[in-house]
Amino acid sequence: NIGDGGSLFIGEALKVNNTLTSLDVHANDIEAAGLKLIASALKVNRSLTYLRLAFNEIRNGGSQFIGEALEVNNTLTTLDMTGCKIGDEGLKFIAQALKVSDTLTSLYLCWNCIQDTGLGYISEALKVNKTLPFLKMTWND
Repeated sequence: NIGDGGSLFIGEALKVNNTLTSLDVHANDIEAAGLKLIASALKVNRSLTYLRLAFNEIRNGGSQFIGEALEVNNTLTTLDMTGCKIGDEGLKFIAQALKVSDTLTSLYLCWNCIQDTGLGYISEALKVNKTLPFLKMTWND
């Protein structure tokens, strides 16, 4: 498992790598602290288009970091956060980013304990976002 410690190495590599387009780190015990390192790199990375974070313990704290990165990243087209336990509060950060992101085209938010409040956040974001044609939210509460 990569964990938060290994996320440091991934983050450092993403800051300078200009060729990697796809990164799959699903089910690697990455929590908010580790995602902060990866998300920081996404703010400057200009090659990554696909990021699979599924089934890591990101929760709402980590969602804030990825949301902030999505607001400035202009290459990521697919983000998979399936089973990351982000809940409604975590979705708030992702939804806020969707209001300004113009590159994300596929977003997976399945199995995240999202309820009506979270659906309200995403609904408001989708009213503004004009570039996200694919959103998958199956198996939520």
